[in-house]
Amino acid sequence: MKRIFYTLIILLAVGLSSCKKGAENQTIKEFDENQIQGYILQNHLTNMQRDKSNGDTTGIYYEILSKGTGPVIDYPDKVSYVYSFHTFDNEYSTTDTIANHTNGFLGHVTPNAIQLSLKNIAQTKGTKVRLLIPSRLAFGRDGYFAGAIHINGNECLDYTINLIDQDYDPVKKINYQSLYDDISIQKYMAANNLTGFTKSTKSGLWYKETTVGTGVVPTINSVVGVQYTGYLFNNAIFDQQVNDDATVAAYSTSLYSVITGWQEGLTHAHVGSRITLLVPSALAYGDPASSSIPAFSCLRFDILLVSVTN
Repeated sequence: MKRIFYTLIILLAVGLSSCKKGAENQTIKEFDENQIQGYILQNHLTNMQRDKSNGDTTGIYYEILSKGTGPVIDYPDKVSYVYSFHTFDNEYSTTDTIANHTNGFLGHVTPNAIQLSLKNIAQTKGTKVRLLIPSRLAFGRDGYFAGAIHINGNECLDYTINLIDQDYDPVKKINYQSLYDDISIQKYMAANNLTGFTKSTKSGLWYKETTVGTGVVPTINSVVGVQYTGYLFNNAIFDQQVNDDATVAAYSTSLYSVITGWQEGLTHAHVGSRITLLVPSALAYGDPASSSIPAFSCLRFDILLVSVTN
């Protein structure tokens, strides 16, 4: 009887040891899969599908929110997309889709999970997709810590990506970037309670002369003296030239040397006018991103037209 008792104790100890060893030796793929499955259940994400491209190896789950009708993309192609994401533990999130606007070659997109997802899941320009990204394809065991960004190690990510179609369709005669810009401008006006704007049907520029001046109107050949503030659509200031005296220009330039949005917009103003311009990306800086202006950014300018020299 005593021998049987000790035998049972040994078997129980071996069983507990095996369970512990199995948990400790869980692979990162198994760990990520368990995280994602738990997250799907907890958040009732019933439309999520597992990515089965490349032999079902990525572990990414996805839901196509809207399918684009643009061209199929490949690694040498330039792509533009806006995104937001948060970690599964909700300790970090980034939802500013103005700052979170990426433009570049698909083969250079990072992290690798986004590159794979755009190529194999989104596939076509204009597609909007939600992704659950395994930690091993995100920031891995060490996480990511830089400034205000604090992503813990082994954290899976919940991403939403809108892959913008920038192309012109010669059959439908549609410029998709212009459509996207106009939607962005109208959303910006609604969010900021901006009313009374006039839209140029030819260019897509929106403008409003908030204070009507009594002086001359500039032409494309004029030199203008202005004070102005330039905003991204998250209301961050990216450029400003102002002073306390409304009769003194803080900045002077020939009108033909500035962005197209200014060239058109200031012809709707008089000297002494204050005018607000909501500028589509094609009339601003378009493709090339800078340190302060993401690629394909619509912009707001509040301008005081101080002087005009013809």
